[in-house]
Amino acid sequence: MAKDQDLNPANTSAYVQVLGVGADAPSSSPSVLLFFDRQRYLFNMGEGFQRYCVEHRIKLARMSALLLTRVSAATAGGLPGSLLTMADSSAGGLLAGQASMALHGPPGLSALLNAYRTFVNLKDVGLGMQELQHAQPAVANELVTITPFLLTAGEAEGAAAAGGEVSALGAGREGPTSTSDAEVTAGSTREAAGKDGEERAAKRLKPGEPGPGAVACYAAELPDIPGKFQPQKAAALGVPRGPTYGRLVRGESVLSTNGSTITPADVMDPATPGPVVLVVDCPSAAYLPALAASEDLQTFAQGGNKASKVACIVHLTPAGVLALPEYQAWAARFDPGASHILASAAGKAGQPVMRAAAGVQAKLNALDATVFPLQQSLLPSDGAGSERAIPLPGMSSHCGVAGDNLLRFNLRPVAKRGLDSSEVPEALSAEAVTFLGTGAAVPSKYRNVTGTLVDCFEAGALLVDCGEGTLGQLERSERSAGTAALLRRLRGVWISHIHADHHVGLASAAPCAWVDVACSVPGAADVPEASAAALARLAADLGLARLVSFRVEHCAHAYGLALEAAAGWKLVFSGDTRPCEAVRDAARGATLLVHEATFEDELAEEALAKNHCTTSEAVDTAAAAGAYRTVLTHFSQRYPKIPVIDANFQGSVGIAFDLMRINLVDLPRLPSLVPKLKLLFAEPEDAGVGDD
Repeated sequence: MAKDQDLNPANTSAYVQVLGVGADAPSSSPSVLLFFDRQRYLFNMGEGFQRYCVEHRIKLARMSALLLTRVSAATAGGLPGSLLTMADSSAGGLLAGQASMALHGPPGLSALLNAYRTFVNLKDVGLGMQELQHAQPAVANELVTITPFLLTAGEAEGAAAAGGEVSALGAGREGPTSTSDAEVTAGSTREAAGKDGEERAAKRLKPGEPGPGAVACYAAELPDIPGKFQPQKAAALGVPRGPTYGRLVRGESVLSTNGSTITPADVMDPATPGPVVLVVDCPSAAYLPALAASEDLQTFAQGGNKASKVACIVHLTPAGVLALPEYQAWAARFDPGASHILASAAGKAGQPVMRAAAGVQAKLNALDATVFPLQQSLLPSDGAGSERAIPLPGMSSHCGVAGDNLLRFNLRPVAKRGLDSSEVPEALSAEAVTFLGTGAAVPSKYRNVTGTLVDCFEAGALLVDCGEGTLGQLERSERSAGTAALLRRLRGVWISHIHADHHVGLASAAPCAWVDVACSVPGAADVPEASAAALARLAADLGLARLVSFRVEHCAHAYGLALEAAAGWKLVFSGDTRPCEAVRDAARGATLLVHEATFEDELAEEALAKNHCTTSEAVDTAAAAGAYRTVLTHFSQRYPKIPVIDANFQGSVGIAFDLMRINLVDLPRLPSLVPKLKLLFAEPEDAGVGDD
C-alpha cells in the first residue's frame, strides 16, 4: 500500500469543492475537487481550468486522479493543456513536475488520448488511463472509495435529446479498458504482428462520430471512523493488556483469559459512519430513464442501506434538465438531510469564471466602450436564469444551494461537516460611487444634502462631503453589508468647503467611523496647508495612484477632488463651483465626472450670483473636458424630484438621486436612464426652497 494511503482517516481534513462555475462559460462543465491532506481527486476538467486555478491560487500538485463524467470537450477540454504542463516541469504550471496521475472515464477515453498524442508527448507523462467499468471501484484506498455508475441514453430518443452535448470519441468500439502511458503512446497503436492486430489498431484510431456516449455518476465513500477503545471494558472482560488491545483496535476478535471470544464491538464505542458524496451528471433528458432506474444509485436513496451516509450531492446536470419534473422527483428520493449543490453554469447569471479579467475589461470599457466591449456576463440581466437555486420537491429549503465558485462542503473533521462559503468570492464589482445626498442647501422630502461615498472595496472607502443626515443615508444604503462594517473600512472624509450642507453630518459619522481605528488616524490635517502628506497617505490607503484637491470658484477655500487609479480610471468631483478652467483641466479624460448643476438654464443669473452652475454649464464643462460619463448633482430644492432636463443633454450625462449607486460596470447604460426618468417624474410637484 502506498505511503499516501497509510493515513488515519480520523485525523484527515477532507472536503468537496465546486470550481469553475460561471455564466460566461456555459460550454464547459464545472469541476468538483475532492480534497484530502495529501491527495486530490478532480471530477472533470473543462477548458480554461488551469487559468481558473492560477487566478484562485488552487494547488493541485498532489492530484491523484482525474475522473470524467463523460468523454467530451465540455468535461475534458482542459486536459491537453494540463498534460503539456505535466510534460514540461520547467513551465511552473498547474501540474508542473508531477510524477504521475491516474485518468478515469467512460468508454471512449482511450480514443480521446490517442487523438491527443498527435500534439502531446505522452511518453513524458506518467499517466495511468482506465476506462470505467460499471460499479467497479476506480479508486480504493484507506481514505476513499470512488465507484462509477454508468448511464446510457435511450436508443431512439438519445441522439436527438443529447443535441451533440455528449460526444463520446469511439464510444462502443473495441479498445483497451486500461492502459499505461507507454501503451497510450505506442502499444495501443502497434498490435502484435498479424493482420487482425493491425485491423484492430486502425479501427480504434478512426475518428469517432459525435453521439450520446455513456455518462458516469460517481459515489465517493469515506470509511467509517472507528470508535474509541475503552480499556476499562477490555480489562473487565479479561482481555490481557499489550498487543491484544491493538488487535481489537484493528478490528480483530481475541480470546479473553477465560477463553471467551471478545469482539471489537464489546470494547469500543460505536464507529462514526463515513460520509458519502455523490457526483451526478445527467446531460440530457435521454439519460433520465437510466438514472431513475439505477439500482446501484438507489442504495444511496431513502430505503437503501447507505441512505443515511449521503452527506452531499453535487449536481453537474445542466439547468434545463435539473428543472424537469422527472429529475426533481429522482433528486427528492434522497435523505432530507443531504445537501444538494446545484453546480450548473447556466444558473449563475452575471458571475464570470475569470473574474480578474472581467474586472479589467469593465474598467477598460469605462475608457472606451467601443474598443473594449463589456463581457456578456457583465451586461444588465433581464432576470432570466438568475435563480440561485431550483427548488426540488421534497427537499427542505436549506438543502438546495447554488454551486458558487469555491463553495465547500466539509466532510472531516466531523465537527465541521457541512456547507462552507467562507472562500466564495463576493459578487464582482469595480469601484463604486453611492450618492447619499444630491440636494443643495437644505434637505427636502426627496433629496438629502450633499454626501457621496467612494467605495474601493478591499482597499477601503472615502466619504466626499458629509452633510446632515449622511450617517442615516449610509444606514439606508448598506442593508446587506452593514453600516458598521463599511465605516470600519472608511479611510477618510474629504470636505469640499465650509458651507454647512457639506459638513454638519461629521458630528454623527466621524465617531462611528473612527472609534475602532483611532490609533491608525495620524491626526487632523488642514487643507490645503498641510494637505500634501495627508492626501498622499489617503491615496496610498485607498490604493490610488493620485488623490488631488484643486481650487474652484465658489467661496473662500472651496475645492474639487480628482482620484486616479493605476488601472487607468479617473473620478472627479467638481464640488460647488462656477464653470472654471480648474474643473475642465482636472476632468480631462475622466472616466466619471460628478458635477454640480444647481440651477436650470433659465436661472443663469441666479447661478452666477450664488457661484453655482446651470445644467448647460455643467454639461458644457464635461464636454470640454472629454469626460466619458458625467453625473449631475447638487440640485436646487425647487426641483424636488427631478431637475429640469434641457435639450442639450447629451448621450454621456446622467442624473443623481439619493442612494443611487454607480459601479464602473454600470457606466455604459447610465445615459439611457434619463428619458425613462423624465417620463417617470413627468408630473410637477411643489418646489422646495433654499440654494447655497
